[in-house]
Amino acid sequence: MTTKIWKRTAVSALAAVMAVSMAPCRSEAKETSGEKTELTFWLTNEGENYEKVFDEFEKRAGEDMGIDIKVNWTTKHVEEMPLKLMNQEACDLTFDAYWVNLASNISNGLYADLSEYFDNDEYPGLKKAFTPEILETMVSDDGAIYAIPFFEQYADMRCIFYREDWREQLGCEPVTSEETFHAYLQAVNENKDSLGIESAMGLKDRGYFYYLSEWYTAVENNIVEVDNTGVTANLNFRALLSDDGKTVEDGSIFGGPDERFADYPEGYQENFMTKRFLKIADEYGDFGNADSATVTNSEEKFYVGKYGAIEGNLDGYNNIATNLKQNAPDSELGVWFYEDQINNKEATFTNQALSANYVAVPYYSENIDATMEFLDWIFQSQENHDLFCYGIEGEDWEDAGDKTMEDLTPNNKYVFPGYELCWNPEYTRVNVTWPEEMREYKAYATDKENFELNPISGFVFDPNVSTEVKIAYAALKQTGGDYRAQLQSGLFGADTQAKIDEFYEKAKNDIEIVRAEVEKQLQEFLDGK
Repeated sequence: MTTKIWKRTAVSALAAVMAVSMAPCRSEAKETSGEKTELTFWLTNEGENYEKVFDEFEKRAGEDMGIDIKVNWTTKHVEEMPLKLMNQEACDLTFDAYWVNLASNISNGLYADLSEYFDNDEYPGLKKAFTPEILETMVSDDGAIYAIPFFEQYADMRCIFYREDWREQLGCEPVTSEETFHAYLQAVNENKDSLGIESAMGLKDRGYFYYLSEWYTAVENNIVEVDNTGVTANLNFRALLSDDGKTVEDGSIFGGPDERFADYPEGYQENFMTKRFLKIADEYGDFGNADSATVTNSEEKFYVGKYGAIEGNLDGYNNIATNLKQNAPDSELGVWFYEDQINNKEATFTNQALSANYVAVPYYSENIDATMEFLDWIFQSQENHDLFCYGIEGEDWEDAGDKTMEDLTPNNKYVFPGYELCWNPEYTRVNVTWPEEMREYKAYATDKENFELNPISGFVFDPNVSTEVKIAYAALKQTGGDYRAQLQSGLFGADTQAKIDEFYEKAKNDIEIVRAEVEKQLQEFLDGK
């Protein structure tokens, strides 16, 4: 790969955004009326002791800004928020994502266009945190910005967590490759009774996730995953682009016939998605927990020594390392980044979507300026950002220097879902307790110079363009959902090929409808660049 980091010039839509010279007027009413503007937020996954941080914000800036914030928490965000928005319930900021309702909410016109607040000197915090490269991924086809991404790093940093002490005890080689990882699982599996464990691999309902997918290598060969086109992550369509990245040459999904892949690059001239599931079933299916199709949290059993390994990502390192030590003081945590580009800290591509998490402002909000002023404040300085990401300095955490921090454990410890308010690679800190190697990986992941924008970064598939596509898309997701957990965990065993064929036979008409629309929309996206 020829590395030209952030090589692409801004799309015409972004250029239009950046050309805006008429800055929105920052609210002046608060300076004359003496009344505060109450902002209503609707978020999910309720935090703990967060009130003290919002009180601290009011002491530092809220009083002068004339802002008072009321945070509400949903129980079932996916179901609740569309109804609240449709009914125009009080809401000035809400969490959303493409895995929640973001695409449909945008399509239904429920969110305000926020483009005028970005790359705008009136909002220096937003300008600093959301660079032109990030903005390029935020601009919709119509030139608007409907959602604000929160993320800490430019790559997912997917990995395997395993028991390094057990590896040494069993005499296995260091886990540095697929072969050595498989050998470790085999040894653990053969010694389950003596180790007192349930299974060598502890899987969630998403199974082996991206393991063996060669995701980055595929992108380097012009094969891109098209987010939001499948039932879940890694069951999406893949698109083959021309060498110049301007033409969609094919769109495919697992289960499709190998003949479709004849013109793909070497190494991909058969259905590589189907091949992956077959390999997982054949070589890894016996290592996992039998209940993986229904489990949503495998970490807890890993903490107490019931699994030999689990899959995850770097973001989970601190939580896993801390809990493992608490439950098994003599344990040692091993980490293996199974994608070579990440493991070797090479220059590679970002995700298609830089973030999996967003916030948006309802179109009917009467407090858009005030809401954006609040978000701008968060990103105006490291200090402001740290307040909402980590809590009160000296109480919840301490600055350990060089963008590191140390967690403190007060009885009223601040806990808040930072992916709903403050995550940004410009300000991300790493825990000082992390080993040097893990800190280096975090530094690599937060440095944009290590990454080139994904060829289709910013593209969002819209299944609501017609009744036919909408119905086919929903049916495809339903059918895929009947197979996904078992496929991704290898639970179908010797029946895997038969089950894949069964899926494809049931879904092929829906697949063809969705495939044609994916190719059409993606080509239109590339034509508009």
